Amino acid sequence: MQSNAYPIRQNRLANLLIDASPIAMVMTDAQGTIVLVNRIAESWFGYLEDELVGRSLETLVPDDYRSAHVSQRACFMSQTRARPMAEGRRVQAKRKDGTLFPVQVTLHPLTIGADQMILANVTNLGANPDEEKRIQGEKLAGILEMTTGLTHETNNALQRARSCLDLLQMDLSHNPELMNLTDRIREALQDLHKNFEEVKNYAAPIKLKLSRRINLGQLCQTVFDELTESSNIQHSLSIKTDQSYGRLCIDVPRIGQALRAVLSNALAASPTGAKIEFSCQTSGASSGQSIEIIIRDYGPGFCENIANRLFEPFFTTKQRGTGLGLAVCRRVVEAHDGTITAENHPAGGVLVRITMPYEPCGG
Repeated sequence: MQSNAYPIRQNRLANLLIDASPIAMVMTDAQGTIVLVNRIAESWFGYLEDELVGRSLETLVPDDYRSAHVSQRACFMSQTRARPMAEGRRVQAKRKDGTLFPVQVTLHPLTIGADQMILANVTNLGANPDEEKRIQGEKLAGILEMTTGLTHETNNALQRARSCLDLLQMDLSHNPELMNLTDRIREALQDLHKNFEEVKNYAAPIKLKLSRRINLGQLCQTVFDELTESSNIQHSLSIKTDQSYGRLCIDVPRIGQALRAVLSNALAASPTGAKIEFSCQTSGASSGQSIEIIIRDYGPGFCENIANRLFEPFFTTKQRGTGLGLAVCRRVVEAHDGTITAENHPAGGVLVRITMPYEPCGG
């Protein structure tokens, strides 16, 4: 530990309190230069204090988020008050070896002498999954409460708008051009209603209804057919499954919802006539087996700088949509105690991997 990193280190009591803290503490000056870290921070981030003091706070921030973090830090300094960082969004920190881990960060403005400082208290959510679930549950409950109220008010407004459109169309029935405009307005209102419902459904608690009979390959084919039957673009689906897993305990509609989100993205990214590959197999020891689902497309892949944000709610690279498809997918998979990841395939395209505990059903 560096003894002269900052004058506060010269205060024996403050020094003991800082290093006795059960959470990581990182202090910076107004320019975001690190002036102090405690022992927990050293342990979690993999740096010695000597290695961090004098470096930018962005050293501990994922690469694709650094520029945004600089502007957010400047905003905090203009309105200094203690508050959580990036409320409503999952935050990750970067270790010395480049790996990321989920954190909750609370920022505290401090004045030491004539200097304005920021103290960041960092909680490692990866070390306490139950705490992460609790925090995530509170955030979702807040979103649900807000959107439920907004949806009620919005539905009333939308109904009034539709009634006005009905009256307007009665007067414009002789004018096809203006009728086309009113139809487009009606479609926009429907999109708005759909978006509100999608946000509300995303935030609602997931209660699984497990089914004893499910063929994952058949379920994927059904979802694929539903997505492509109304499209003029022809794609093909290749299915390879390990039939040894038999019957699985999963919520069929929910897993179908997750597959729909992944397949929809795969189809949108694929050129005409391209193949989508689906495979399913068991892995692991008999006492701890898991089922692994892999979906691969042959599109252009995604930019590496958005890799860590693909499953974030409200993040999208499309012009339309709420950006909740893959976020809902992740919630469904995690409700099954599973994980979902996405990566660019070395030979091209995107590979999405869903892993869930293998829980065969009897009967």
